[in-house]
Amino acid sequence: MAFGKKRLFIGALPEKFINSNLPICPMCLNKTEWLHEQQFTFQGVRFRYKCLKCNCIISISRKEVLKYNDNEILILKTKKTRKEFQPLMGVEDMGKSKSDNLKVGYQYSLKDMKTLTGEILKR
Repeated sequence: MAFGKKRLFIGALPEKFINSNLPICPMCLNKTEWLHEQQFTFQGVRFRYKCLKCNCIISISRKEVLKYNDNEILILKTKKTRKEFQPLMGVEDMGKSKSDNLKVGYQYSLKDMKTLTGEILKR
């Protein structure tokens, strides 16, 4: 599949996930819009995201996105303190970014990626 924005229900989940969790690219540290696609592999479906500013590509498994959303719903329903599930996101391509914080082929927790972008928000 090609990268793009999906406005149908099928594309709503991956688009909502990335826009609500990473409005700032962890590679180029700019506020960005993400294009996304689904990649079908033997391990399952992965959502791949491409930054419009630096063309970096990060990905996450569909199962992790669904588990993360289910965990948020459970936390809201029970209102108890729970250990928060942190999905892992893989770095597939650095694009034009010269970032030393993340490396291709490694996986990082969503919390780590948010921390990188959060440093910029505080400035």
